[in-house]
Amino acid sequence: DNPTQTGRSRSRTDSYRRGVDARVNVATGALGTLTLGSQLERQQASPSNLSGDLPSRHRVNVGGYAQLAASRPSLDYAVGVRLDDNSVFGQFL
Repeated sequence: DNPTQTGRSRSRTDSYRRGVDARVNVATGALGTLTLGSQLERQQASPSNLSGDLPSRHRVNVGGYAQLAASRPSLDYAVGVRLDDNSVFGQFL
């Protein structure tokens, strides 16, 4: 807004986020525990103002990950990798 505008405006945004996350742990003997998982999430925002409804926006996030971890008397370690795919921003490893 600029200093010459004297009017007021009102807006409202309804938003929600829904998701699911699943993982499994697999004992790998001497190597430790391998964790495999996946995540899916959908986010949506529906804004509106006094002059009418604005378009709804949504994005979907999908991720997959793996981690190998172990605890030994002289060494603890965890090695992991994750890939995320966002419908707006793209992939990230």
